[in-house]
Amino acid sequence: MGPRAGGRAGERYDYAIIGSGLGGLLTGALLANAGARVCILERHYHPGGYAHSFKRGGYWFCAGLHYVFNSLPDEDGGLFLRALGLEDEIRFSPMADESFDILRFPSLAYSVRRGIHANAEALARRFPGCEDGLRRYYALLAALYLEAFQAPVSLPLRAFARHPLRYRHLLRHRNTTTGELMTRLGFPVELRDVLSGQCGNIGLPPSRSSLIAHAINVIAYDQGACYPTRSYFHMMRRIARAFRERPGCRLRLKEAVTRLEVARDRVIALTTARGRRVVADRFLFNGDPKLLPALIEGYRAPRWFRRKLGYEYSAASFTLYMGLRDVDLRAHGFGNWNVWHYPDHDLDAVYRRQLVDQDLSRPFLAITTPTLHASARAEIAPAGGEQMVICTWVGYERMARLRARDEAAYYREKQRVTDAILDTIEREYVPGIRARIEVLEAGSPTTNAFYCAAPAGNSYGASMTPAHVNLGTIRGQTPFRNLTLVGASSGMPGLGGGFRNALSTYAELTGDDALTAALTRRRALRYLERGA
Repeated sequence: MGPRAGGRAGERYDYAIIGSGLGGLLTGALLANAGARVCILERHYHPGGYAHSFKRGGYWFCAGLHYVFNSLPDEDGGLFLRALGLEDEIRFSPMADESFDILRFPSLAYSVRRGIHANAEALARRFPGCEDGLRRYYALLAALYLEAFQAPVSLPLRAFARHPLRYRHLLRHRNTTTGELMTRLGFPVELRDVLSGQCGNIGLPPSRSSLIAHAINVIAYDQGACYPTRSYFHMMRRIARAFRERPGCRLRLKEAVTRLEVARDRVIALTTARGRRVVADRFLFNGDPKLLPALIEGYRAPRWFRRKLGYEYSAASFTLYMGLRDVDLRAHGFGNWNVWHYPDHDLDAVYRRQLVDQDLSRPFLAITTPTLHASARAEIAPAGGEQMVICTWVGYERMARLRARDEAAYYREKQRVTDAILDTIEREYVPGIRARIEVLEAGSPTTNAFYCAAPAGNSYGASMTPAHVNLGTIRGQTPFRNLTLVGASSGMPGLGGGFRNALSTYAELTGDDALTAALTRRRALRYLERGA
């Protein structure tokens, strides 16, 4: 059964979704699976947003995902996959228990292992006198994580205020930064660096990052740092296929939405650059919320919505995607884990030098090796090939100005940053790696903006400062009764956040009280035995 024909009125659906990033595609898949007629419109030629994969040579690279949380069978990812009947086709494998993240600083290296007690004890041995502070630190992070995952994504601020005991840690620390907590606990700079070493998952140093976002990041990965057992390529292709197979559903690629038609407080239809008109009962917007008003001719959003649109964007990434030949990455210290490389101590100063001063001569790096994570290596690399993906943060404005004014200068700058990254890898990790490169692709902030419609090349939507992670942030509400936001800025970023956002949005749209209860149940932490 296809979409209902509307003649000049256009195609008709139950739901029209603008954008096929994680929020749009995952929510659309749930709605389609429940029998709704759904149309997803995507400006790119691949679905998935930052989760899409692209091919260079014989390699399939995932654009933006590196490792994930909240995806195991007893978490939201398992709930999502069971709802679609995909739990046997898409699985996630935990990364190495003893070192899923290796943090490297000039004077020390630390392997983040599973279990907050195990990490607290290991760090207390390395930093004598900090044992009590570390115990309090991890206890607070665990409490914030548990409360955050009991709260529906769309829960308004007044609902938190009505439950001051249930959400007491979230309420108390809604304006706290990670750095403020560490200062209060009296941690030395080296310990602060180790505890903040995964901050690239947030894109902010400890002085600016929301303690709530930091807690979710640290504890969620502790509970389940994992990787798709086969590959991101297989995972997204299978979810997109499950959506397309549902009667009356369409995934239209290279179909940019240019206009929304509204009547009072409702959206009536949308129009694409190709002239396609789509009418629906409800609309979901998976684009950046700041882009929404421009789609409505002559529209001025109400003050409350403009105020919520006042967020700053998260950092922009510069990523090297490398296909390597004739190299054993395990022999150079890589494996089923990530490596975070920092050229100096004091992460606030490191971030400031790189993002404010625009000095990338000694960049900090997040290094992943996808072919050492995925079991189906042949899906993402040719025989004998290896993947290494390296990410760092750069300022968007300078790259954008260069590209607009002098494209040759822009490509010279890309090469300069690429060389700085490769110099670090050759010096610190894999001597002579340049001679092993078979495929090399560099993605800059302007690449992100072009392919993923990410304003300022942002990686995570709204910046995860206390102001933008606070309990009164934008969430899914818009000035239109039948238009809901489903992107990273209205929930949590990443695949684990995407699972959560999609399930919560679906439960709210359909009134699925059983699903809401499942999402807000009290979680049990794994690895609670001391030293486990």
